Amino acid sequence: MNRYWPGILPEPPVRILNDMRCVLANNPNRSGDVPLYYIYRDLALTAEDRAHLNGQNARFDITVIPPGTVGGEYAKTKGHYHPLSPSGLD
Repeated sequence: MNRYWPGILPEPPVRILNDMRCVLANNPNRSGDVPLYYIYRDLALTAEDRAHLNGQNARFDITVIPPGTVGGEYAKTKGHYHPLSPSGLD
């Protein structure tokens, strides 16, 4: 991810195969702790950028989904909600 984002990266939440089994058409016979995608929330290059984004009631998130298939399906997210931003908007 560092080659795509020049700023500081927090440790991302990771969705693993066991998190996704309920939305897959075919249940793959693989270990359940295989990482499938990564979620980076509230990113900003500088403190000034973060202040500007907060002032605009905006937040910058990136979801990284490596290419591939799982049980014959293309990689996808499970579906999710975005927690409230520091400004109180989602």
